Amino acid sequence: MSEKPYWEGKEYSFVCHKECEYFPCHKTNDPDNFNCLFCYCPLYALGDACGGNFRFTEKGIKDCTNCLLPHVRKNYGYVTGKYSEIMEVAGKNRKENRELIRKTAEELKALTEEGLTEESAESRKDRLEKIRELTERLVAASGADACEK
Repeated sequence: MSEKPYWEGKEYSFVCHKECEYFPCHKTNDPDNFNCLFCYCPLYALGDACGGNFRFTEKGIKDCTNCLLPHVRKNYGYVTGKYSEIMEVAGKNRKENRELIRKTAEELKALTEEGLTEESAESRKDRLEKIRELTERLVAASGADACEK
């Protein structure tokens, strides 16, 4: 007989919030065992390596409508077992964003140091548009809200 996982039978590994206005958020034949603990699935960030029943829409958006993986009581260990992979993805994203911020800041510096000389109104407009685009890229990469146009 194998030993039960450390989390099995523990209250922290299962939450069923039947009073939630969205319960259940996915179709299920077993609402009493529908785990709401991972209401926002941490596996989403893993893309096609999450292990769940998902599809990508025509626009490339991951659609998890038919996935119950994080909502099944016995899958707590599977989800938490993926945390190291999720942290790896997050770290990679931070590194890529830092590099994007550095490169974008260099481009912005070069554009603004040129100054608004006696260039034509059209080339000034083009440069200002490029500055606006680069600024939006910086804001997006830093995780802040997008600039208003």
